[in-house]
Amino acid sequence: WYSEDAASFSHTLREVARPYQQTLCLGASMGGFGALLHGGQIADVVVAFSPQANLLEACLRPPGVDPAALEALANSMFDSVRGAAARGARITVHTAADEHLLHALALPQEAVQITVHPLLPRKPFARLLDRAGVLMPIVCEAVAELLQRTSSVPLVGAARDGVADRFCVASWLAGGGCERYSAPPEKVLNLFFGPGAHPPRPGDWFCSKCHRRNMSAHFFCWSCGPQAPGANLLDVQACRIPGGQNFPRKGDWGCGNCGQAHCSYQLSCDRCGLAKEGGHPKTVIVS
Repeated sequence: WYSEDAASFSHTLREVARPYQQTLCLGASMGGFGALLHGGQIADVVVAFSPQANLLEACLRPPGVDPAALEALANSMFDSVRGAAARGARITVHTAADEHLLHALALPQEAVQITVHPLLPRKPFARLLDRAGVLMPIVCEAVAELLQRTSSVPLVGAARDGVADRFCVASWLAGGGCERYSAPPEKVLNLFFGPGAHPPRPGDWFCSKCHRRNMSAHFFCWSCGPQAPGANLLDVQACRIPGGQNFPRKGDWGCGNCGQAHCSYQLSCDRCGLAKEGGHPKTVIVS
């Protein structure tokens, strides 16, 4: 979209949206930038996932003849966001705890609601949300809000009071979707970017005994060890971040003696030599 003539593209969007009483704009990454830039002018609700905002620092960005052109485009988007809030549109930004959070914070804070998802994605963020069962509930929530809006009772974003009401941390639910908890931006930044910060990645899991984070390739808690009862990936009380890679799969296993992880076709531990079946009572096998 950003390679097209901006004025003509904006005019076309207005014509497409004209027959509808309510308009929702969605976008991710540079599509999120587009949703904010154009949707800010025509939409009643805008939802952007990890949008690029500071184009001078963005890894993905539209072509620009010079830095001044990129800065001008970003400022146009900021003006569109402010204008949308002034007319009562609601603008929500979802971002992971990575560099896209800094992009979100570059947006006019008085005009947007930011939800931070506390993890570091290994793939496009919206795709990860979809795999984790979080994306569609967010979209459905936006559609439901859109259908409930009326011209006489607007759900305005500009009237919200306090930064905490506009800045939230998401908590993913086991059955899909998420809950949001208000938090001061400075505390969230310190949590994710401060000393000792190690946000989880998709597939990582938290030990049910000591609550420490473990990588997805580890069958046993690195702190508790393989001998601790229940301190393994397959324990029913272990909390695992959805959306990870396809490991472990059915038949993959962790040696109960030394903790080494193995694929299903490995019939003995390549570290200590014990057999997969019957080698150690603490061995765990994905069923």
